[in-house]
Amino acid sequence: MAPTDGVSLESKAAGRKTPARPKARSYHKGNVAEDLKVAAARLLKQNRVEDISARRLAREVGVASANFYNHFPSLDYLWLDIAADGFQNREASNRRILEAAASQEEAMIEIAQSSVEFALENPELFKIMFGQIANRESHKRYIERSRASFNVLIEAVVGAPHKPGRRQAEAYAFFSFINGLTRIVVQGMVSDMTRTKAERRDFVEEVTRSFLRGHGRRPSAA
Repeated sequence: MAPTDGVSLESKAAGRKTPARPKARSYHKGNVAEDLKVAAARLLKQNRVEDISARRLAREVGVASANFYNHFPSLDYLWLDIAADGFQNREASNRRILEAAASQEEAMIEIAQSSVEFALENPELFKIMFGQIANRESHKRYIERSRASFNVLIEAVVGAPHKPGRRQAEAYAFFSFINGLTRIVVQGMVSDMTRTKAERRDFVEEVTRSFLRGHGRRPSAA
C-alpha cells in the first residue's frame, strides 16, 4: 500500500544519506613495519622499555595486535633493530669526531663526552644497546652495526684503521671506561658535578684525561 503523502518508500530512502563508514587505514607494503618501529622509538623517549608492549605498539599505528608478528618475530627483535640504529648513530658521530679532532687524545675525550650526552638524551635506548635485550647474537644487523661502531673506537684508541686482532684490549679498556663513566652520570651518582652540560663536559674531560694519563696508555699526538 502506497504512503498517504504520495511519496514512495523508495524515494524516501533515496533522499536519506547513509553515514559513511570510516575508511580502514591502508598501507603500502612495508609501511606497517616502519610505522611500528617509528612508534617504538618515539615511545622509548618517554617510557621504560619494560612498559611498551607489542599490543600497545599495534594500537599506536592502528593495526590489530596480531599484525605486529607479521612484521617482527618478537618484540625483542624490534628493540634490537632500534639498538642497531643507535649503534649506527654512534659510529657516524664518533667518525666525525675522529676526523675533526686536533689530536688522538682530544678525539677520545670528545668521544667520551658525546657518549655521555647520548645516553642522557636516550637512557632507554642506551639500555637496549648495551645488554637489556637477550639473544642479541640472533640479530644479524645488531651484531654488524655494534661491531662497526666498536671498530671506530678501536681506531680512535690505536690511532690507525682497525685491523682484526690488533691491540683490541686497549680499545676494550677504553670502552669499559666510557661505559662505566656514562652509567654513573646517567644514574645521578655524580650529580653535584654534572648539573649542567658545561659541568658535565668539564667533568668528563677531567676524568678521561686522568684515565688516559694515569691508568691507561697515553695516546700519541696525531
